[in-house]
Amino acid sequence: MKNTVLVVLSVLFSAAAYAQEATLADTASKVKSDTISTIIEQQSQRKDSEMKELVQPEILIPLLIQTALAVAAFWYTIETRKYRLQSEQQLDTMRKQHFLTVAPFLLVGAIPKKKMEYDLEHHPEKFLPSGTEQDIKAAQKHIRSELMSKPEFYACAIQNPTSKLARQVEAILYSSQNKHFIEGVGSKEVVNENSSAVIMIAGDPLNQQEAVESMRKSFPGIVKINEDLLKHEKLSYVIVFYRDIEGAAYAVKRPYLLDEDGDLRMTTSSFMILS
Repeated sequence: MKNTVLVVLSVLFSAAAYAQEATLADTASKVKSDTISTIIEQQSQRKDSEMKELVQPEILIPLLIQTALAVAAFWYTIETRKYRLQSEQQLDTMRKQHFLTVAPFLLVGAIPKKKMEYDLEHHPEKFLPSGTEQDIKAAQKHIRSELMSKPEFYACAIQNPTSKLARQVEAILYSSQNKHFIEGVGSKEVVNENSSAVIMIAGDPLNQQEAVESMRKSFPGIVKINEDLLKHEKLSYVIVFYRDIEGAAYAVKRPYLLDEDGDLRMTTSSFMILS
């Protein structure tokens, strides 16, 4: 009987303890739920308070002004850049139109000594000024004795197929075999539209620096006449410098190959604006 009573009391105490734990857990859950609700409500109230502050005139109006100014500045930047690009395009178009109006384009090529001797004998009109037969023979003699007697002799053929005037035309040749430059004898003051001319190349050999200095004397102030323009290359080339009627300077460079028979095979020419 005594044991039975003890068992019953133990069961009652366990049930009471479990009920107390359940009550405490329920109470804690309610407290936690109330705390979370309170926090959420406080955050909501804070946000409402902040929104009310933002919509107040003393805050909202300056904010709207700053936003409008930022949008206006961005729009102004975009429009200014667009107008600047349009102006640059118009200026570039005007320059191109002016260039096409006044700039001649010359076709150039080197003539070897063998070809020059034949043409000088059979077609002297290509290289010599018009005059009496005696004048032509005197000019032929001068070319043969004074120019063709040089160790290296070439002629630079120049053709102006455009309707623009080329003036102060000068030529210089680079020999890749001998690694030196040879300057043209004199220059052509004018190569008229749709006409041709020849410059004899039979000067003394020049190194790179001497060639650059010589061309700079003829074309002062043209900084693009430098060692990058007149440089040693694998192929020989002839380069012609000239000006248009307004004084702008140009150059036409044409490389060539010298074959075993002494004939020249010309390659593609390149046109350069120097000023």
